[in-house]
This record gives sequence, C-alpha cells and structure tokens, in this order.
Amino acid sequence: MTTDKSWVPRVYIALALLTNLATSAADAEPALWETDYGAMMSSLTGTDDAADNVVLSFEFPFAEQTYTVASVNVNGGVVLGNDPGEFHTVPWHLWHRNSFVLGFSASGNPSLVPFNTDLDLTSTGQIYFKDFGDRAVFTWDGAGSNRSPNLNFATFQLQIFADGKFSFAYQDFNGDLIADLDEGIVVGFSDGSAVPPAGSVDFSDAPFSGLTTSYEIWCYDEDPGADPAESDCYEPGRDNNSAFDVMLADGTLEFMPDGTGGFLVTNQAEASEPPPPPPLPDPTTGEGGSGGAGIWMLFLIAGAAFRARLKNQTPFD
Repeated sequence: MTTDKSWVPRVYIALALLTNLATSAADAEPALWETDYGAMMSSLTGTDDAADNVVLSFEFPFAEQTYTVASVNVNGGVVLGNDPGEFHTVPWHLWHRNSFVLGFSASGNPSLVPFNTDLDLTSTGQIYFKDFGDRAVFTWDGAGSNRSPNLNFATFQLQIFADGKFSFAYQDFNGDLIADLDEGIVVGFSDGSAVPPAGSVDFSDAPFSGLTTSYEIWCYDEDPGADPAESDCYEPGRDNNSAFDVMLADGTLEFMPDGTGGFLVTNQAEASEPPPPPPLPDPTTGEGGSGGAGIWMLFLIAGAAFRARLKNQTPFD
C-alpha cells in the first residue's frame, strides 16, 4: 500500500508562512539608535565649522522634492541638495538673529538640524556616515564645543529614510550642557523656502503635526524681561530655560510625513534603552508578544496536525 504524502509540501509551506508572520515584527523598524555608525568622515576630523558632502544611494523626499546629496556640518546639521560639488554650511550661531533666517529657514535648501551650536572637532569627536540603501545614518560621536573643545559631551544621530521619515536621537550628553556651551542651541527642520512660523515649539510636548519648518531655540544668558532690541537672540523675550528634555534624557524625536506637506512629530522613549523582547504567549490568557497569540496557536495546531497525520499513515510495504 502506498502512503499518500501529497499533503506534506503544503504543511511545510504553511509552516514557512507562519514563521514569516511570526518574525515580521523583527524586520519592521530600525532601532531608534543605530549602532552601526559606518565610516568615519575623515575630512571633518580635527576641524571646526567645516562641511563635506556625501552622495546618497537613494532619493530622499522632502518638501515636495527629492534629494541625493547631503552636506554634513560639524555644527550639528545636514543641508540637502543634488549637486555633489555644491557645499552648504550650517552657521555655528544659528540661534543668532542675523543668521537664523538666512542660515536656516530661508537658506534655499532644506535643513535637518538635530543639534546646532558651535561644535568643535579640533580636539575630540568624530562624524560618521552609513548608507543602508533605504536609509542613511549620520552620527556625531563625542563632539566638543568651541567653548569646551576637550569635553566630548555631545553624541547624537540623524537618520533619514527613503519614505521621507527622519529622526533625531541623543545619547551621552555629558557635563552641564548649558554652562559648558555658553552658546545658543537650535534643534529642528526647515524646507529652506521662507521665514519660519512665529514662535518656536517645545519638542518635549510632541506629538504635533502640520509644520514644514519647526524649531526649538535656546539662547544663552538671555533674560526674558530684557529689551528685545538689545538681544542677539532670534527669538528674544521668551522663557529660554528649556533644558531640551528629549536630548538630556537620551531620547529620540521622529518626524513622519503627515500627508499635508508637514510632519507628524513624536517623542519616543529613551534611545539608549532597547525595548524589552515581546513576551511569549500565555496559554491561559491567549495574550502574547510579536504577532499575537493567534500566530502561536496556529503553530501549535499545525504541529499537532503534522504529528497526527504521520502517526496515522500506513507505512509502505
């Protein structure tokens, strides 16, 4: 008697599909903090106020255009373009009233600025770049500041994605951030086309959406009650004691296109603490981790059916 085993390939296919479903969560989103920094941008090592270009392997969509070139700046920002021979700098004093508009919001090119201040790599710190094919990662690792060049207090990262999403992540800000800087700080993004909207935001208050240019600004030694005409700050008179909570908490800001030309801004959990693994399914409650209990139950059912079918088959004589 011949045993009918035509069902065996179908069982294996079903198990393969279930395995793919169960592991799909692991392939969903890259880590909030990418540990593979890639190659050091040696042209920026030991420099101050310098910039160099990298060519992307994909088109990054931003502000209704696509870009393939990024000017990476020591001073904590990336300017987008399409000409590898054209360099764009981010001013070290972007917070200053004389440079904010021309250097950021109306510069003519979009800017992504995870942490702009007067950074300095002459004594410490490096910048790294890695292109993954569908996303690119820029990492400022242990950068010093012009006022404290030997203090490697600033480690942060920009990720850009082929679908138009981007993120700012922060780690290991050492020392007294404000005292050691003695400078202003700007964090944000701009389409580079016009004067920015009135008033900065507090990224710690995310989520919010709809803006094509959005920024948080802090000016050192700024008295909120001072005469705005006597201030060098682009946005004088506000309460400038923002501690940039996301930055100091090793957090991450994610910016997702919202379908209206702006971005949905979300404040993620601490980037330095990876999320715990999903729990295994609890057979008593039906609750489980990645993929839910349904996938795990299907595994159990398929496995039981497979064993039962083998047991009940008559061997070939």
